[in-house]
Amino acid sequence: MKSLSSIRRALRGAYGEVFHRYPVLGAIAGIAILGQIGTASINSLSLPFYELGSLKLPGRVLGYTASAFLAAETLLKLPFGYMSDHYGRRPFVMAGLLAVTATPLAILLVPSAALPAAVLLYAVMLPLRLVGGAGSAATWPPLFAAVPDSVPKQDRGTGMAIINSAYVAGLALGPALAGADN
Repeated sequence: MKSLSSIRRALRGAYGEVFHRYPVLGAIAGIAILGQIGTASINSLSLPFYELGSLKLPGRVLGYTASAFLAAETLLKLPFGYMSDHYGRRPFVMAGLLAVTATPLAILLVPSAALPAAVLLYAVMLPLRLVGGAGSAATWPPLFAAVPDSVPKQDRGTGMAIINSAYVAGLALGPALAGADN
């Protein structure tokens, strides 16, 4: 038990010191963890159950919609990172978070019972998942780039570790929190 309390004390001291010296890291980490909790809860848990259960779409659709999101995110990260370097980080983070949040809500608002499955997939689900992936692509490069903007060279590894840890914590917490009421 003594070693566990010393580990906790060391972690509290290390994180407390870093967040005290660089408060902007706490804000960036907060955006990262909350954004990723939302994205992970939708992508990993909520949307699959909605597609397969409520919409009664075939299982392969889940692969299409997940791939559409990830393909858009992968292909657009470089252009959005480049543009955020030239036009400012904040507009890309804000627009990206808006797109990632709004697209699943838009999917839920579509009168799915009134549409044939093919129309629902190709005219609604895939386009909205592409927009969601684009939003994710617009969000992450500027968040990660904000670390070197905010932290001196000697602490950049620490800053990047904090943001990446927040990102991974969001991935882990998203599905758990989304399924907590079930």
